[in-house]
Amino acid sequence: MIRDRRSDDGTWTHDHRLDGDLWFHVDAPVGEPSRWVTLQAQRVLDWWDGTQPV
Repeated sequence: MIRDRRSDDGTWTHDHRLDGDLWFHVDAPVGEPSRWVTLQAQRVLDWWDGTQPV
């Protein structure tokens, strides 16, 4: 499921924003490649594949 959502350029897109008041947004707009989502998804895959220590 996680691998299927990866873009051809190796990034994951930001799918939605949480409702509520924020002082500022620190991530990409919805639908754009997200550095934070990409970081988290890649860390999960590295852990799952056994290439990253717990």
